[in-house]
Amino acid sequence: MKDKIIKINQLLTSNELNDLYPQPYNVLCNWNNNGKSMDENDHTRMLLSLLRYERPSAVKYKMPILYSFVKTFGIDVDLTDVCADSVRFSEPYKTNHGKSFLDGLIVKKGEFAIIIENKICGAGDQSEQIKRYILSMVKEENVPLENVWVVYLTKDGMLHDGKPTKDSYNEEDAYFSTYDIEDRLICASYRYDIIPWMKESVLPMVNHSEHLLASGIEVYVNYVETDILHCDELSRARAEMMKSKVLQKLGVTATDPLQMYKELAACLDKLSGEPESEERDAVISFVTDCMNQIVQPVCEEFATATKRLFARKGVKVNVRTSQLRKGYMQIVPEGWEYSGNHHYSGVHYEWIPITAIDFLENQTLVLMIHMEGKKHIANKDAFEKQYAPDFKNDFDALCQEGILRPAQRHKTAIRASLTDTIPNLIKKGTLENELYPIYEKAFKYYDVLNQYVTQP
Repeated sequence: MKDKIIKINQLLTSNELNDLYPQPYNVLCNWNNNGKSMDENDHTRMLLSLLRYERPSAVKYKMPILYSFVKTFGIDVDLTDVCADSVRFSEPYKTNHGKSFLDGLIVKKGEFAIIIENKICGAGDQSEQIKRYILSMVKEENVPLENVWVVYLTKDGMLHDGKPTKDSYNEEDAYFSTYDIEDRLICASYRYDIIPWMKESVLPMVNHSEHLLASGIEVYVNYVETDILHCDELSRARAEMMKSKVLQKLGVTATDPLQMYKELAACLDKLSGEPESEERDAVISFVTDCMNQIVQPVCEEFATATKRLFARKGVKVNVRTSQLRKGYMQIVPEGWEYSGNHHYSGVHYEWIPITAIDFLENQTLVLMIHMEGKKHIANKDAFEKQYAPDFKNDFDALCQEGILRPAQRHKTAIRASLTDTIPNLIKKGTLENELYPIYEKAFKYYDVLNQYVTQP
C-alpha cells in the first residue's frame, strides 16, 4: 500500500493534464517556488489579512470585515470601537511552552480570543490539540475561558464530519466542566461558508475606490473555486480525468454510484490504517472528495425539498447535511439556535440513524425532534430546566405522539417508509411528495416547541 500511496500522490501533484485542460492563469495556482498550491497556513494568512482590514473613520465598527465574520458565524464578541491597535492577529501563533502552533489567532488580551484551525488541505487532528489551544489562551492571554472561540475550517464539511475529533479537545476533562466546547466551536467549510461569505458579504461592502482589495478577493475566490473546489466546467473536466486515473490505481472499478461509494469506503478504511504521512493524507483527502461527490448532490436535493416543505409553513430552516458520516442529519428552524448569554438550545428536527449509505440505498428512515445540551442530554428534566417548568404536559404529549425523543427512547420517533430509494425518487421527481406527509406530522407540534425554544 505504501508504494501505491506514493505513486498516487505523484499523480495528484503532477501537471500532466495542464495541456489537455488549460485554464486561465491565476498567480495563486503556483504559490510556492516548487509549484505546489497554497497550503493551510497560506489560506489562513489570506483569511486573516482580510479580517485585519480597517476603516479608521468608521463611527462604531472600524473593522467591518471582522465584524461581518463574527456576525455571520455566530461568534459572540463585542467589536465596538475595536481597531487594529487593540486586537492582535497572528498566523501561526506559537504558545509559550512551544508545543502548540495555532494556525491563526485573533485576540484581545484579557477579553476574547478567536482561534482559527484550518483543515482545507485535509490535515488530521492531533491528540488534545484544540484543548491545548484553548488553555493557552486562558493562561497566556488572560482570556476568560467562556470567551475563547474555535473556528474549525474544512474544505467542504466532510473531513471528520466537518468538526474536530473528540480526542482533539477531550471535553470530559475536569477543566472544561464550565465550558461547553460545542457552544464555542464554529465548524465551517470553504465550499458552503467561507467562499459564499466572501462573495455575498465581503465583496459588496468594498468601496469602489478600493479596487485592489476587491480584485485580491476575486483572485483568491477564483483560485479556491477552480483549483480546490472545482466549481467551473473546465476544472470539473480536469478533475474527472484525474479522478479516473487515480481510481484505476486504487482498484476502484464500479460505475454504479452506490457500489463505487462502497469500494471507496473500503479504500478509505485501508488508507486510515497506514502510517501517517503527507502523502497518505493527500490520498485520503482525494478519496473523501470522491465519496462526497457521489452523495452531496443527493443531500442537496433532499435539503432543497426539505426547505421548500417547511417554507410552505412560513418557516425558514437550516439543513445540516455534513453530519451524515456520523449517522444523523439535523433540520434547525430559524430562531432555534442561540449563542452568548443564552445557552445553545440544541432543539432541532433530526433524521437518525442516517448515513451516506442510507441516503443512497435505504427506504426506511426515522425522523424525530431532538434536544442536545451539555453532554448531549436529551430528556425532559433538561428541557424543563432550560425553558419552562410547565413544559411537562406538552413534553408528554409530544412523546405520546412519537415526535419528541426522551433519553434512550429511540422508538419514539416517526418512521418513514419511502416507496423507493432517495436517488430514484429524485430522478422520478417525487421526493418532495413523499416527504410531505412525514414533515406534516413532525410539524404538528412546531408551535408548541417554538414558544419554548425562542423565548429570551
